[in-house]
Amino acid sequence: MNENIVKTISVVTTSIVIFIFTRIRAYLAEVPECACYKKQGKHDSIERLRFITLIMIGVFVVNLVWSLFAPVESGILGIFIAIIYLIYVYNVHDFRHNVALKCDDCADKWPKYAMYGFSLLYAVMFSILLLSSIVLTMTVGTKTGYLPIIIVLFFVGLGAWTFMGGDLNEFVDAAMQFVGFEGFKINKK
Repeated sequence: MNENIVKTISVVTTSIVIFIFTRIRAYLAEVPECACYKKQGKHDSIERLRFITLIMIGVFVVNLVWSLFAPVESGILGIFIAIIYLIYVYNVHDFRHNVALKCDDCADKWPKYAMYGFSLLYAVMFSILLLSSIVLTMTVGTKTGYLPIIIVLFFVGLGAWTFMGGDLNEFVDAAMQFVGFEGFKINKK
């Protein structure tokens, strides 16, 4: 396929995804006023989701510019995107518990279902990335052989930490404390 066609398709699809995520972000700003929304627990999943969608929009813009001017993908950006996908899926799951199933007036809009669809897509993508990276590092290996062991131990530790009551959102909360919510201004306390 022609390289210009691939770039055009990439620009169009990324622009559509950016538009959808800006609509999801606007939807998340409206949901707290709904009668069917109830905050559960000590943390607000909507504020986290708004923060994460802002980061994802920024990542998509960087990826769009990167695909226009650089033909080679960056491995570091891919790892960062995979981690953001995981945190997004985790918070959409929390959000699902805060909004009633049937809320026709305000919360039952298409961005809600787009958010759920992206969450499902990103969960599948993250699972495939995780499994393929583990298989590739174990089959291809490294010179020292420690990398596959470190990767497996990291994910076993993360799973055990979460299973024992650890919250993945502690990282997001720490980032939100140091970064202003809008405009990424530094909070001065």
